[in-house]
Amino acid sequence: MNPDQYLNALLVMLTSSFKFLLAPFLAVQLEFGFFEGLALTVVGGMIGVFVFSTFSNQILGLQRRLFPVAPSDGLYKPKLRKYLVFWQRWGMTGTAFLSPVLISIPIGVFLAVRFGTPPRVIYWRMFLGILFWGVALGTIGQFIPKISFSGLW
Repeated sequence: MNPDQYLNALLVMLTSSFKFLLAPFLAVQLEFGFFEGLALTVVGGMIGVFVFSTFSNQILGLQRRLFPVAPSDGLYKPKLRKYLVFWQRWGMTGTAFLSPVLISIPIGVFLAVRFGTPPRVIYWRMFLGILFWGVALGTIGQFIPKISFSGLW
């Protein structure tokens, strides 16, 4: 592998850590094979799961210090209420299945940690969700024609 391929692999993994939906398509555009792209997106997604599950309490504490919430705002906000209703209906399994493509890995992990899911459960269910979506989106990405970015830079 040349240095550009290492940077491209790092870009795919970093993208899959934050916004997984884009990563399989990016892997195809950067001319990785199906299994290379799948490995990069799954590894990157799981790195995101490990990082955000490990540091979610610290990140949430920092957010509370930087952006304090007035006590009069109440405990439940409309957005949090949507997540709470979803969690009560689908739990960790639904969150793990939908977070890679709909709400992003960091938010799905934050919800799981906030609602008290053990880390082992978070890791396994998120892995299965990431693997499913990596295969599905990678397969779809193989049939989409490549976009030329040469005129953009």
